[in-house]
This record gives sequence, structure tokens and C-alpha cells, in this order.
Amino acid sequence: RPLPFLPRRIGIVASPQGAALRDILKVLARRFANIGVVLAPSRVQGEGASFEIVEAIRSLNRLGGVDVMILARGGGSLEDLWAFNEERVARAIAASGVPVISAVGHEVDVTIADLVADLRAPTPSAAAEMVTRSKEELVERIAALGLRLASAERLVVSGGREDLEKAGAARVGEALRGRMRDLALRVDDLTGRLHDSLDRRTTSARHALAILRERMTPGRLAERLRGRRATFEGLGRLLLASIGAEVQRARGAQAAYAERLQALSPLAVLARGYAVCRAGGTGVILKDSAAVRTGDAVSVTLHRGSLGCAVTEVRTDGKREEGI
Repeated sequence: RPLPFLPRRIGIVASPQGAALRDILKVLARRFANIGVVLAPSRVQGEGASFEIVEAIRSLNRLGGVDVMILARGGGSLEDLWAFNEERVARAIAASGVPVISAVGHEVDVTIADLVADLRAPTPSAAAEMVTRSKEELVERIAALGLRLASAERLVVSGGREDLEKAGAARVGEALRGRMRDLALRVDDLTGRLHDSLDRRTTSARHALAILRERMTPGRLAERLRGRRATFEGLGRLLLASIGAEVQRARGAQAAYAERLQALSPLAVLARGYAVCRAGGTGVILKDSAAVRTGDAVSVTLHRGSLGCAVTEVRTDGKREEGI
């Protein structure tokens, strides 16, 4: 059975948890992101796996609208791949109305399913590349056909001009008609190929537009909006709680710093009955009684107010110093 040039929907028989499915989806997203994919989940090894594979193939045929089917599994031992060697799987592939690509194991692994399928791929990724054409390549091909058409027109006109100059007036009509016939044939051929490419691209664009319309329904948009709104409201509550906790922590820290600052303040020391004594005139704080003499003026700062005093007696280490 021939494979479609550009399938609209691809059926995949694989394990939902397998790496083969992830590889196929990655290649399809890169080459043609708008293509439809239908997964028929099935176990691909172990007892009873062949029955599930057969049922998956039949379900894709019953579904309808599937243009091509990929039977995929990663590499493994002969025992791991044995389900694809069973007769029931081979008969299901042969009876499938949808073309089947077998992508089982690695390139060196060959199973009966590979021999019965319409096409064998060495790996699941290679199967995805075989079944889809790159959208960029199609666009480039259309552009190249347009360039070839313009170049052919210029070439034919240029050749006709040269022949006209060489043939002379007697052969102008005949040569021109021949060139025009050739040009018309080539234009018709290139126009048909261009129309085919444009039709394929239009079909793909319509399919993509249908998918976008399905995704952009009011119900789905409203559901996504409600989810985003709930998320933002939760984040807002978390932000307010975090700000409140931060403000409370800052207030506690401020109170602690205020208590420490009050404890270290010289005024707090003075409030306990201590005083600061400075030498008169210089204002230097006195730390030693030997720094003054009897009769010197001193200033005493108290917790509240200050005193101007005169030294009447000086004691050094408890000994009295006589005034001069």
C-alpha cells in the first residue's frame, strides 16, 4: 500500500510511557506541528502484549480518518521484541486498511512485523521523518518552482530572440510558433505542479485553522482564564501574607535595636546615679584625679542638668594631696 504524500492524521501504536512515542512526537512537532496524531496505547512486550497490539491496530482502522499508522517500539532483546513476531500481529498488519510503517527496535533488529508492514523504518524517529514532509521544505519547493517557471520563461524568450535573429524574416513565423508551443507546454506542466503544491498547502492550512478554532472556543478560553485568575489570587494572598510577616519582623527588630541602643546610651548610665566630670575650660573628660589640682574648675554632668564645681581636695590612690 502506498503512503500518502501528506497525511492529515497519523495513528501510533506504542506504549504511552515509552521513549519511542516521545521520539516520534518530537520529530512530528519539528517537521509539521499541525498534523493530527491519534495514539492507540498498547503494551509492547510481555505476556498478552500481542493481543493488545492487534486490538490497537483494529481500533485505528475502525476509527476512520487515519491516513497512515506507525507501529513503534524501542530496542531490546529478542524476548522483548517477540510480541512482534507472533502470527496474530502479522495477520492484523496484513489485514489493515491503513498503510502500516513498522518501527520496531533498532536497525539491526528484524521482526516478522517488519516484513509484513508496508514500510520498515530503522528507528521510531526515522518513521516519523518518512511519514511527514517538512513544512519548510514544501514552502521552499513552491518558491523554487516559481523561480524555475520565471527562469524557463526568460530562457525560452531569449532563445526565441536568438533564433529570430539568425533565421531571418522568412523563418520568423515558423520558429516563433515552435518556441511558443514549447513554452506553452512547459508553462502548462509547471502550472499543474504549482497548483498541486498550492492545493496541498491550502489543505494543510485549513486543517491548522480547524485545530485553532477548536482550541479557541469561548468555553476553553473561559476555563483557562478562571485558572489564571485563581493562580493570581493565590499569589496575591501569599504576597500579602509575606509582606505582613516581613513588616512584623521589621518591627520586632526595630524594638530590639531600640532596647540595645537605650542600654548602651550614656544617659542610661547617668540615670543610675553616675556622673561625667570634665576639666574646666578644655572640656576633657577626667579619668584620673592626677589630671587636676586643688582649686581647678570642673564641670559635672548629671542625668538631669550639670554642676560647675571647684576642686577642694585631690586624692591619688586614697592619699590626700595638699593644695598649693
